[in-house]
Amino acid sequence: MKKTFITILLLTIFSISVCAQTVQIIGNDWKINAPSEEIFSVESPNLLNFYGHKKDTNEGVYDTKANTTYFFVVTFELKNTRDYKIALDFINSFKQKSKTGKVGEFDSEKVGFADNDGFYHNVLILRNNTRIYIFQTVSQTPTNPAVERFFCSIKMNDTELNETASLTLEDQIAPTQNQQIKQNNSTVTDNPSSGIGSGNKPTTTPTPTQNNGITQPLKLTMIPKPSYTDLARFYNLQGTVLLRVTFLSNGIIGSITPVNKLPFGLTTQAIKAAKQVRFEPAMRNGVAYSVTKPVQYAFSIY
Repeated sequence: MKKTFITILLLTIFSISVCAQTVQIIGNDWKINAPSEEIFSVESPNLLNFYGHKKDTNEGVYDTKANTTYFFVVTFELKNTRDYKIALDFINSFKQKSKTGKVGEFDSEKVGFADNDGFYHNVLILRNNTRIYIFQTVSQTPTNPAVERFFCSIKMNDTELNETASLTLEDQIAPTQNQQIKQNNSTVTDNPSSGIGSGNKPTTTPTPTQNNGITQPLKLTMIPKPSYTDLARFYNLQGTVLLRVTFLSNGIIGSITPVNKLPFGLTTQAIKAAKQVRFEPAMRNGVAYSVTKPVQYAFSIY
């Protein structure tokens, strides 16, 4: 009994010291979010904005962003399983390890994983008899002081949880091939984003023509729009994906490299759209040549 008590005490001290150290590293200019209609509070670099999934209710997603790191708090009544199921389905499709426990009146589950677009997710799920809360961060680095501080600052009913980020780096395993197939085939809405251009997938590959003496720049003849994923719409995710696309001299799309990325499948959708671009190759003195150009897709829900 004494040994167990000492172990618990050491774990508690370690958790608190990690939180305190994290706060020191990144400063004290963060905002405290404590919505009057909620029982949680949490710190974030900017104030969380609320995106309601239902009119006149406090069910939905609180979100903010700092640099390339996203912070979310999902809150729904437990009985409305269908409304938050899309988030849990996504988390469950990637998680390979999780840690469960008890936090006051809440059952807790901690999950960490890497997705197909190169983002690292840390998740803390809290459930009681009436409500579910999902605290989630999405970052492009496996370790992040801002992520640690976010989790360290969580309070439920004014009780500090002293949580560290969900799991250790070793637990954030990259997705398997089967998991990649699941995300790449994720459901998309019928409404396209506000990305550039529109059109359908090309059915033929254009053949460059040798026109002696003609010099002309690359000409894009059809630029399809990418589609929103339901997951990105659920999290109210908006922003821009910037790609570097190589337009080969033979009229085929070559390599595509993401420069600025978005999570929840939007980078994948932008790449799919870029692969369908139709173009006339650049010409110099009648000879076609390959060029690499930036292609930008803006995703906006409204």
